[in-house]
Amino acid sequence: MSKSTAEDIATYCATQSIGTLGTDIFINDLPDKPGYPDNVIVFIDTGGFAPDHAMGSITTNPVFENPSIQVLVQNNGAETALAKCYDVFALLDGLKDQTIDSVVYLHITAMSSPFNIGKDENDRYRVACNFLVTRRPLA
Repeated sequence: MSKSTAEDIATYCATQSIGTLGTDIFINDLPDKPGYPDNVIVFIDTGGFAPDHAMGSITTNPVFENPSIQVLVQNNGAETALAKCYDVFALLDGLKDQTIDSVVYLHITAMSSPFNIGKDENDRYRVACNFLVTRRPLA
């Protein structure tokens, strides 16, 4: 069984020098506790769309899954938050045929360009981008 889509994509981004898992890249949880850094990237599973099934398939398992993720960048600087989110956007949008943890990711598409979602209660800037993913599930 594969990890969550957010975990797979975060792992991929870490291998591409976007950041380091557990240091400035987090999965499905925005760390907001003392001792955690202000400047982070969080990969969040956000649901997605119905899986695709093949006609005449012997099994009822889907042929493709269509999950979605959100990438949330939090940073003390507005320009840095936007730039970091654009780094992830440039890396992921249009990515095709990438195998991560034995799961084939057929296509990743940004649903929009990175967008500002405002400051948090500690005056850190937040920028996000949503992605639709098509992947082949493990048998």
